[in-house]
Amino acid sequence: VKLGLLVVFLFSLLAPLYSQVCEEECCDLCGSVTEYTNDVPPRRVLEIWGIYNVGVDVTTHSNPIMTRMAIDVINADPDILPDFFLNFSWVNTECSARIALGQAVDFFGSHMDQIPAIIGGGCSVATEPVALLANVYSLPQLGYSSTGSDLSDKIKFPYFMRLISSDSKQARAWLGAAKHFNWKRVGTLNSQESIHANLAADFLKGATKAGIEVVSSGSFPGSQGFDMTEALQEFSQKGVTIIFLACYDTDARTVIRLMEDIDGLNAANNTVIVGTDAWLSSNLLYPQNSDNSGLPVIEENLRKLDVIREHAVGIIGFTFAQGNSERRQAVYQQYVDENGFEPLSAYIDFAYDVAHVLAHGIHRLVYDEGLALPDPITSEWRSRLHEELLNTHYEGISKAPISFDESGDGNIAYECRNVIKQDDEYVYQVIGLYNPADDIWEELADPVWRDGSNNTPLDRPPVVEIYISESLKWAFVGLAIFCCMTPIVNAILLIINWRDEHIKAATPQFLALILFGTLLSMCTVFVIAVTPTDATCIIPHWFNHMAYWIIFSCLFIKTARIWWIFNMVNKLQKPPPVKFSLIAGVVAIMISLAGLYLGLWTGLDMMRQTSYPDPLNPTRITIIKCYYSKNWAVALYAVELAFLAVGVVLAYKINKIKILKKNMLRFNESSHIALSIYSIIFVGVVIIPNILWLTESNDTIYILSCVGILVINLTLNFALFMPKWKAIWANKQDTTTSSKVTDSENTNTNENSNPHS
Repeated sequence: VKLGLLVVFLFSLLAPLYSQVCEEECCDLCGSVTEYTNDVPPRRVLEIWGIYNVGVDVTTHSNPIMTRMAIDVINADPDILPDFFLNFSWVNTECSARIALGQAVDFFGSHMDQIPAIIGGGCSVATEPVALLANVYSLPQLGYSSTGSDLSDKIKFPYFMRLISSDSKQARAWLGAAKHFNWKRVGTLNSQESIHANLAADFLKGATKAGIEVVSSGSFPGSQGFDMTEALQEFSQKGVTIIFLACYDTDARTVIRLMEDIDGLNAANNTVIVGTDAWLSSNLLYPQNSDNSGLPVIEENLRKLDVIREHAVGIIGFTFAQGNSERRQAVYQQYVDENGFEPLSAYIDFAYDVAHVLAHGIHRLVYDEGLALPDPITSEWRSRLHEELLNTHYEGISKAPISFDESGDGNIAYECRNVIKQDDEYVYQVIGLYNPADDIWEELADPVWRDGSNNTPLDRPPVVEIYISESLKWAFVGLAIFCCMTPIVNAILLIINWRDEHIKAATPQFLALILFGTLLSMCTVFVIAVTPTDATCIIPHWFNHMAYWIIFSCLFIKTARIWWIFNMVNKLQKPPPVKFSLIAGVVAIMISLAGLYLGLWTGLDMMRQTSYPDPLNPTRITIIKCYYSKNWAVALYAVELAFLAVGVVLAYKINKIKILKKNMLRFNESSHIALSIYSIIFVGVVIIPNILWLTESNDTIYILSCVGILVINLTLNFALFMPKWKAIWANKQDTTTSSKVTDSENTNTNENSNPHS
């Protein structure tokens, strides 16, 4: 009471300033008071004052008109208030708390003796200060469209009540939708006005309890024209596909338009927008024939909304359940007949019913309970009227019977509406009904989503599974195909020259195994290019390691044999012959042991495909790779490096061996074997640690693996075989030249021995 008296005193001082500011800052309708003059019959006049928000948006014009129509019906009905006449006047606040309170001070000061109750306001921002002032006079206030959660506080607003529900219950309707469509991962975006911020906060609390993750919560100042791009881009980056949007319709249009320009949030990605009663009602989509309303702003709005309509198809949102009774249709038809255009607001049913609830409350108190209406009206009588109104059970034109809970909020269900295009027009279809009282969702129709289907969108973007870059994959596959021609050509030349002394000295069977190993190793490039599965994860390891042991065992045995032979020669000992079967058996044992180890690895470690979110885009991309214990790989690489180390020592010792006998071999094979072993250990030392420990990037691992495989195998092919082909070619050239010289000498001898020459 003290607070209310202080507010009245302050505004009585500021009233002249208020009038000047209103005149300078607002539109023509701002702060205007509308009074209806009627031929008043000889009845007592009761002043009914209303707070409405009427702007350039045509939808807001419907609410005061509907209230006025209801009051006309009440005044014309001799059974409702036969001894009273309701004189209706209303103020346009443009959702301004300053204007609403200033007008309330003026009106209460001159009419309070005859005001039983007031109606409104049009929005919570303007309603709250008037509700505080109404406390001073114990004045009941009946809201028809103010949904702010704060208005449910009976300590602050003991005399405020509303036919609709609060935003806290609308948050429960949001939760009902999330549960019904099984969305566990969502985002919220709201204007910073208290009613919308509170709605988002209430939803966040409920979502946490329900196990629904709110990935991102964005906000904006709450006035059309502010840039919302930053908040929307954060949704895109975090992969939010279900957005609960709390704001007015003007901001909703801006959000919908901006979303179409942001990758990941547009209709192509089937992003879901869940709205509120503040905008997902007829005022978001103007009917195409609404330009006959006589209001010039409609044609301009229709042009602006063409794109919005198209983008809004598929979104869903909640508004209060509305009826479809014959009485409701008759009221709507009367509205059209009198005004020339359809009622467009989401609150028109409540703007109509609020007058009837008030009139019937007065009727019950005066005629049924016999409590006479004093003149002037006292605060005590208004308090009794407030108690009577709380017990209302009135069948209005809205869907549910009107009643109030202990907070003075209307007990009403929510309709979930879906924007669709039907016969070239944009309309709403009701897809569900949610009742906060019992937390029940009633499914009424299949929704049409933004992709045009009835399949419920996922609560996360379609995850793109990536193994390696496609361009990278095909680049190395093409290179590997080209490189594979080298061992194939070498194999053909090996077969052709199998019995040549250079090939026989190098053991052609080992050369064939080396070529097979290099070809098998190069095929690893093709194997690791394929997206791995549980069944194929082990294959690259088999290819690579078996190729290593096939190649290296042959090189190692050849190197060891050369070292042993020349070591014996240096000791002036005749080396005993080394049978091929002996060294072939050693090679077979080494290869078999490698195969046994790989078999144990395959059976015990159970390699499998795994995936993990991309660190740069964790919600949109999943990286696929094979999981295995690195201990097995480390152990095998350690053994291979140990053998390589021994091979390097032997290769170093035989690298300086020169074969001095002329006309025997034109190259030193030991030096080429050493080069091959050096290349293997150098590339292995550079690449293996990177693959095992220094990088997790599939692309980097693929590049290193392919480069290592191709470099090692090309080096082997060129180092081991090119000198042989060169020597064989040179030897054939020498043989041909020698043959020609011999033939020439024989010819000359024959000519000299012929007496007739």
